[in-house]
Amino acid sequence: LNGIIDETIRMFSNSPEASQVRIVMDIDGPVFVNADSRQLGQVFWNLFLNAAHAMRQGGTLTVSSRLSHGFAKSGNTGLDAPEEPSMVLVSVADTGVGIDKKDLQRIFDPFFSTRESGTGLGLAIVHRIIAHHGGRITVESSPGSGTAFTILLPIEVGGAAFD
Repeated sequence: LNGIIDETIRMFSNSPEASQVRIVMDIDGPVFVNADSRQLGQVFWNLFLNAAHAMRQGGTLTVSSRLSHGFAKSGNTGLDAPEEPSMVLVSVADTGVGIDKKDLQRIFDPFFSTRESGTGLGLAIVHRIIAHHGGRITVESSPGSGTAFTILLPIEVGGAAFD
């Protein structure tokens, strides 16, 4: 996963849309997911591009990942104990204009766009790719405060998938 994120950030940082964007990465060490690397690259590209459009006057794009630990009842004690990580959480956050509350519930709908030149397909495709890979994506945003997309993907046990 890290390689896919890193490669997409390198490509994006050389695009005209990224000229006013400061990129911060906080990626945990190697995480493997069973996924199509091109499709995940498309997910990150779409999210980075949307972030840049929200930060036309400049801003910060922060991309982070970490293993997500669940909790399970342990043995005879009945106390919650950390499980082995089974998911990776990836956050793509920007300091842009944010998304109006009334639009948040529709942003993953095909053909919905808040930009005149937008097709409304980017986030619909992102949502479909993440779901196809057994993950989920959520969004938090406030007008004037930026937007954060959180992706949760299952990790590959045994390391036989893409990094």
